[in-house]
Amino acid sequence: MDGGQREEMTAAAIARLAGVGRAAVSNWRRRYPGFPKPVGGSPTSPTFDRVEWLAWLYARIGQGLPAFGPPGHRPRISFVTLAELERADALRIRPRDATPREGDVLLRTLGRPPTVATGTNADDTGVAQIVEIDATRLDAHFVATFLRADVAALPVANTLGAVSREDLRRCRIPRMPLAEQRLYGEEFRRLLELDAALKALADVSGK
Repeated sequence: MDGGQREEMTAAAIARLAGVGRAAVSNWRRRYPGFPKPVGGSPTSPTFDRVEWLAWLYARIGQGLPAFGPPGHRPRISFVTLAELERADALRIRPRDATPREGDVLLRTLGRPPTVATGTNADDTGVAQIVEIDATRLDAHFVATFLRADVAALPVANTLGAVSREDLRRCRIPRMPLAEQRLYGEEFRRLLELDAALKALADVSGK
């Protein structure tokens, strides 16, 4: 590509690069006034400047997270186990051979971190446990992110490198109102989107 030439991307290309569906890109355009304006294409299939889009995505990271307290300040946070949440019907640990549904939290094999199901074929790969979330009480991205630390610390005693149902029930997440969960969950989701985009760029650059 020549020095001053702009590289344009369709919404579909942005979705692939960020590892999300096209509906997510449409939501970004509606929700965030600062989302880059189209630079070409057509009204039904606009294109966007690649550099402008990556700059926008980077700028979004960290916005909306609750502020930390002053040095030495330790907020009092209580935790709740997944077993307690299951008894309260806030979630349900489904059989591992069940079909994942969009919004489920997926525990993966081979030591891979928990993720949130997207409703695509990618959800069916290497699933060890499926956690069905009551979206009126819990934010799936919040749950998946805070499970990462506990799951990573658990000893794995099987060849799949997967956490057992009993160990999963002992895992804990912070006890927070749903509104605060969503603040964290949204920012964690953006971080994952940026990470996926950067990995995709690295793959393209290496070819």
